[in-house]
Amino acid sequence: MINKKEFWLSVALAGVIACVIGYFVGNNIASKNNKQNVVANNPTRNIEKNNTREATSTNNSNTANVTVPAYVVEVFNYVITNKKAPNGFVGGRRFENRESQLPAGESYQEWDVKPKVQGQNRGAERLITNSKNDGYYTSDHYKTFTKLK
Repeated sequence: MINKKEFWLSVALAGVIACVIGYFVGNNIASKNNKQNVVANNPTRNIEKNNTREATSTNNSNTANVTVPAYVVEVFNYVITNKKAPNGFVGGRRFENRESQLPAGESYQEWDVKPKVQGQNRGAERLITNSKNDGYYTSDHYKTFTKLK
């Protein structure tokens, strides 16, 4: 027969186990809900992968027509209109133009073009804007730029 001390110890242990299981199950559900919210708040959610737009490259060595993904243009339009990153995106930090690829004498901000997913690298793609509402897209993390406007 179990004495009172062993009984209450068993109850406490069961409670701790239940809390631990609840914590992990709750975080898993919250994580799934967060990913769904990012998708729901993503302004690029209705853009097909092949929907692209032409733009002019501002690479210092030459100017050429290159294809810019439509989701980049959509994020650019959102940023210009709202002066903030879309929900679930990272953006608005000062961009220093250390590579000197963009026109000098401007103040720039950088924006991600895809939503942030916790635990994943943000990738190389960025959007750069200035106070004149010019936009520059880089697919290779600031090595080359394509002007949007």
